[in-house]
Amino acid sequence: MPEVVISHISSGVAETGGYRQEQSLLKALSNFYNSKGWTVTSQTKRAHRFYKGIAHLTLLWHGFVRSNADINIVVWRMALPAILRNLLVRNHKILIPVHHYDEREITGMAGRVYFKTLMWILSKIHFSNVALISLSSSWNEYFNRLLNGKNAVFMYPTLLSIRNYASHKVTQKINRIYLGQYSSKKHPDIYIIANELTALGYQCYFSTLDKKQEGKFDSYEVKYMSYQEYLEWMAQSKYTICFSGINEGWNRVAHESILVGTYVIANNAGGLGDLVRESGSLMAHSVDDIIRFVVANSIPELNESFIERYDEQHTSLWLKPITDFLNIEATLNS
Repeated sequence: MPEVVISHISSGVAETGGYRQEQSLLKALSNFYNSKGWTVTSQTKRAHRFYKGIAHLTLLWHGFVRSNADINIVVWRMALPAILRNLLVRNHKILIPVHHYDEREITGMAGRVYFKTLMWILSKIHFSNVALISLSSSWNEYFNRLLNGKNAVFMYPTLLSIRNYASHKVTQKINRIYLGQYSSKKHPDIYIIANELTALGYQCYFSTLDKKQEGKFDSYEVKYMSYQEYLEWMAQSKYTICFSGINEGWNRVAHESILVGTYVIANNAGGLGDLVRESGSLMAHSVDDIIRFVVANSIPELNESFIERYDEQHTSLWLKPITDFLNIEATLNS
């Protein structure tokens, strides 16, 4: 019976949407090879902390020493040493999830230089065992242009199970507005929106993955909740407002909001803009747009095919180009 080892190599302290999507890819690949009769070893090698300054070199070391599996899902911050380690090991595959790139988020000069160096190398040198994984259609097009066909780019979006969200839908909404996750990625005008909507009688709140951020403030609340409570609160809300200050890879909050039956108002910010256009949600270009949508109780014409397109039952369709590229059976037998 053939064997395959699949590793997810990452870093961070919170289970962000990006981390969950990478875990989804790990699970999908494991299930695929299991279904083919392979013995699969699936593992996550995660540095559970942030690194600052020269300590970032620790991440590069992790990327080098941990990328020894048959299939290595390696976040871009660790990808260069993983590529270097496997230059001569052609049957070791490297998948690099790059959800997005925005210098407003990556404020450190070293991080920006590193990313540009990685992309320059991938745009100049062909690696038969390396591919980028993007999250949304606009980013998929962007990275294809950036790499200029030199290396493979595949789209593997966030796939969610429709039926897992259906039970949270409610018929009666509360005068409550969900402002998304409490994060530095939010557009600074989100607090103006909170002030104006609170003055109009709405209860505004953020969710957080960090209990230390929890608290009540003048015009909004930051809530630390279990996942089920988070879905319940979102389902009861009149709108979810995703007003991002960066070009996002996607937006799981907006996606989940649609699945629990709460309309989304969002701006055109990278993959978040893709989500708004594909789902038929409300596109906002300013604070005034958002306030106007809420006050008018605007109802978008949601595209049901959007929900179907990103359902987990279609995992095999999104995965096939990736498994065709990996072609593990051929490489292990070569």
